[in-house]
Amino acid sequence: MRKIYMEGTKNEIFAGSDLPNISFISHVSGNPDWTIAPVKHTEWCEVLYINQGKAYYTIDTKSYTVSKGDILILNAGVVHAACSDREEPVERWSCAFRELQLKNRAFNQIIPDNLTPVIPVGRSGDFIDGCFRLILDACTSPSKNTYNICQHAICTILSFVDDRIGDLPKSLEASQASNLAKEIIHYIDNHYMLPLTLEVLAREFFISTDYLSHIIKMEVGISPINYLINRRIGESQHLLLSTMLPIGTIAEMVGYPNINHFSSAFKKRIGIAPGLFRQQFHIASIPAGNHGEGKMR
Repeated sequence: MRKIYMEGTKNEIFAGSDLPNISFISHVSGNPDWTIAPVKHTEWCEVLYINQGKAYYTIDTKSYTVSKGDILILNAGVVHAACSDREEPVERWSCAFRELQLKNRAFNQIIPDNLTPVIPVGRSGDFIDGCFRLILDACTSPSKNTYNICQHAICTILSFVDDRIGDLPKSLEASQASNLAKEIIHYIDNHYMLPLTLEVLAREFFISTDYLSHIIKMEVGISPINYLINRRIGESQHLLLSTMLPIGTIAEMVGYPNINHFSSAFKKRIGIAPGLFRQQFHIASIPAGNHGEGKMR
């Protein structure tokens, strides 16, 4: 028998006494067609865990292949896209939360931006999977303590991640062309709802349309206009799942004055119509605790 006392152990991760406020927990399993078009969430950050299979993520123009036993970190404000491997469909947990303030880090930042966001968990996979399942089970059968259970489970995962930050490799320095491409992508990320064209972007950055197309394709693997369309569709996915706004309103918000054009672009990239996409996801509330409310999806 071993007995280990933890008296006097201090909080070495959170700045202050407030715990993060959970927004939702998400579980994806067994869908080879699962995909997320490029999207950016400024109001929350996410921790994901790959329990089975394989998926492909693009995070701020960098590509990552994640598989069983990997944790993936998404800081607030990063543009990300994802799709499942068709031969090995991904089973993936995700928990998003707001109001996160870790010591020596920006608000809603889990890891420093210069670190690789993929963390292998090794033999701790069952433990991490169990934390996510605890959150989902608590939300499925809510009680007066559900929110506290969920909060402390995600804090356990965050502490696990923080312990391993020192082992993460740093990202490589980018070239001048790559930095320019990132500036253009950042511009699209913030203005995707406007009627942008290749010519408009080229004038904005004082370069030719050919050079603009070349550096964007080198950076993200697709043309600037395809990136713009994917970005709009990604934001529409978020609005379809997190609001009950009419589809026509969402279409206009993401840059499509014509709802038919929006529906066609959405179905081409996601595989189903916007209305059916919304119907396939169930959204329920996490009971409010002392620190606010959240959602599960």
